[in-house]
Amino acid sequence: MEPTKDKSYTIPISKSWIGKNLLLAAAAGITIYFLINKHPGYKWVCKEMFTEDKEILSYPPDLTTGQKTALKLGKSYNYLSYVRDHTPDTAVILLPSAEAFFPAGKKSGFISEPYNKLWALRFLYPRKLVVPYEKGRTSYLHKITHIALVNGQAPELLPVQLDFPYTDTIIQMNRSVK
Repeated sequence: MEPTKDKSYTIPISKSWIGKNLLLAAAAGITIYFLINKHPGYKWVCKEMFTEDKEILSYPPDLTTGQKTALKLGKSYNYLSYVRDHTPDTAVILLPSAEAFFPAGKKSGFISEPYNKLWALRFLYPRKLVVPYEKGRTSYLHKITHIALVNGQAPELLPVQLDFPYTDTIIQMNRSVK
């Protein structure tokens, strides 16, 4: 057998090849520009999410994930952590509506969607959550063991009016809600 000779191959570069590549690069650049500046999803990713991620990267490296999340989500994370720490894993919690978390005309320290069942479950699992819009749609409504109070407001489904000074807390039920 005769050894094969190494044949080097070069790409022929011509004016038409350079022109086509410059045209494709310009088209890609224009497409990316319009996606970032005109499409709401891409705009959110590039202008908001990246800036938040840059802020998170500036946190001290020795912080735990929980501490970084608390810095990012503030009162929302701290409140849900409080609820998690003060309820058993088997708890069925009645969460207030969005209006309680973000009352009209008042400043609220909460951010994002702590009233959203799926969002809150990320922090409260394995506890069960009941939200006001589920009235008549869930079997857990009559199994509620704890009630979340936010900004001094109790959930709409609560059968009694509460009158005490707590603003953001969790109370345990001695009987089920009817």
